[in-house]
Amino acid sequence: TGQRTGEILLARTFSPPTAEMGDSGNVVEGNVERRKSINALRKIFKKVSHEASVYGHNNESFQLFGGTETPEELTVTRFKFDPVKETFVKDEVKILLEKDALSVAIPGAMREIFRCKIMSKFKGSSNYVAKKYREHVEAADEMYFTDCKMQMIAKKLSEEFNLLKPPHRIDFLECFVISVPPDATQTKPQ
Repeated sequence: TGQRTGEILLARTFSPPTAEMGDSGNVVEGNVERRKSINALRKIFKKVSHEASVYGHNNESFQLFGGTETPEELTVTRFKFDPVKETFVKDEVKILLEKDALSVAIPGAMREIFRCKIMSKFKGSSNYVAKKYREHVEAADEMYFTDCKMQMIAKKLSEEFNLLKPPHRIDFLECFVISVPPDATQTKPQ
């Protein structure tokens, strides 16, 4: 077991939750309450997407979505895995990262999540979710890199699969590892 550092795995958020699809491409008939829940989630996603696009990368958007304080801008090292060359590419990026983990209805057993924005001088900012292994999980730094590598290889394989024009396309979220100063990822007791 290696020492824990401030390494965090990131995954980009892309689309709203969708209903399960049957073999014919139609929504599987099921529980009426479940469909109502899915529709409610879609409405929430549309509202959040609209508000995020209106507020852009302003710090105000963190308060808008329940952030307790304005996060400071950090310069971090990002490691992106290239599945073709099978290597990690390193660069420096500026991010906004909340110090408090997001409060979710069903928290993960192994990781906690944080709201994050990657700043870009070309296109403003992009919304991400940062994931960090919980304190009780003995996670070495290599676990973050292994998770990232596995995700990006799956993304490459899904793109190759989609070239065959299947009836239902599949995709995996882009992810990368960032190295954050340890004091920036400390959560406050709740």
